[in-house]
Amino acid sequence: GRLIESLSAEHERWTTQIASIGTQENCLRGDVLVASAFVSYIGAFDGNTRVSLVNRHWTPDLAERSIQFTRNKSPIQLLAHEAAVAKWNQEGLPSDEVSAGNAAIVLNSKRWPLMIDPQQQGIEW
Repeated sequence: GRLIESLSAEHERWTTQIASIGTQENCLRGDVLVASAFVSYIGAFDGNTRVSLVNRHWTPDLAERSIQFTRNKSPIQLLAHEAAVAKWNQEGLPSDEVSAGNAAIVLNSKRWPLMIDPQQQGIEW
């Protein structure tokens, strides 16, 4: 009896998990487009321009083309887990969005990326 009850509870969790994975799979192309555009192009811009590019240009363009993407995640969240960002902050990286974005770009680039770092906080990190 207890085994059946335990498996019944797991069935509900698995059903929810499968639906979540299906949603993630449907959004994968759009998420990869946003993340790769962020890594490739955003480093040269300040914080306001970055937000504008993502929210006013890139994601509306994806929606217009019917390319699904995860709407409640920023490019930084697509590129790094919260634990990684917290570790960067513990290592001395400032906790602002531009610094976290710069770190995500650096750690997801194969070559030296172009970055705006006027206070050299990223270099120190």
